[in-house]
Amino acid sequence: FGACFSLFQDLTWQMLPPEVNFATAMGFNVMCRLAGVGLGNFICGLILDFAILSTPDGQVIYSIGGYIGMCTFSGVSILLSALVSGRSIEVAQEKGRQDLMAECGNKP
Repeated sequence: FGACFSLFQDLTWQMLPPEVNFATAMGFNVMCRLAGVGLGNFICGLILDFAILSTPDGQVIYSIGGYIGMCTFSGVSILLSALVSGRSIEVAQEKGRQDLMAECGNKP
């Protein structure tokens, strides 16, 4: 988690255009991150709740399938986030190239 968080934080700074209000952009970034963490925790909790087993002595445990489902959901979420972020960077870089060419008087 720490490595992904650090990389995404660095990518966020790289994607921001120079004229942006950094405080607003980073505030929006934090709020989206918190919403994602909350939603992810909720969904993982639901997955585990569907995997509850009762032992003969009355103890409640989670099945291994619940943990596999939770880890699969987390992995797919990270993969989708990486794909969306990578595409966003490509779009931002292309826009930057077009803006630079427009400043130089060339057509894109």
